[in-house]
Amino acid sequence: MGLIQVDKKIITSAATSIALNGITTDDVYMIAINNFHSNQNNDEIYMRVNKSSSAQTDSNYDYVYRKITDAFDFSERSEISQDKAQIFENISSGGGNGIFYLYNFNSSSLISTVTIEAVMNISNQDLTNVGGFHHKVQSSSNGVTILGTGTTNLTGEFYLYQVTS
Repeated sequence: MGLIQVDKKIITSAATSIALNGITTDDVYMIAINNFHSNQNNDEIYMRVNKSSSAQTDSNYDYVYRKITDAFDFSERSEISQDKAQIFENISSGGGNGIFYLYNFNSSSLISTVTIEAVMNISNQDLTNVGGFHHKVQSSSNGVTILGTGTTNLTGEFYLYQVTS
């Protein structure tokens, strides 16, 4: 397996959203987020699918993930028919990191699907989210947009890679 960098955003001066675009093939793609921070404590961070580089705000997102805390507390979170998919929950000044695999994004006949592996520092503990989401629209997507709640200011390193064999 190899990786070809398609897009990169290094955000040191806070942004309210980060778009990663450039998906043009039927390959699997991977997003790596490193040293991610929000200026709001206990902020929820979301991802939207981009079509023609524009974030889709329709209510066609379903997501589910398993939460695991450093105190070995397990729980599940799921939502259907949302206008975005949650990828980080209650992130705080401790920040977070994540790996996300993107499937079927270039297809015009399949739905776009993303797997989530995210680790973050929340209020008084570390938290891991493992799960995924899909956007229930059968048309090609060329990227994603990452955003917080309200006037969130985000910083970190955001990379989009094409996975090759």
